[in-house]
Amino acid sequence: MRVRVGVQWAALDGSHPATLPVPNEHTIELTWMRVVVGVNLPLGERWDVELEAPYDVKDIEARYELPDGTPFDNPLGDLHHRTERLEGFSDFLLM
Repeated sequence: MRVRVGVQWAALDGSHPATLPVPNEHTIELTWMRVVVGVNLPLGERWDVELEAPYDVKDIEARYELPDGTPFDNPLGDLHHRTERLEGFSDFLLM
């Protein structure tokens, strides 16, 4: 049996303009980390089974600003972008 652990990480920034409910800019920062544990089990000379279990952590920060740079409390913000942490197991892979 062989066990391996891998880690991936990324930091992404993005923004886009919007017109509702007033002209404003949406700025999003996403920090993403994935830890993958893989297990490979030989079933004989020519066969084996491999299972990968990924665990994701996504930290998302959303900010809204008016065209002059003033922070804006967007009443539509929770529908579109929100500051939150999403974490949990992702899609398992069995080969």
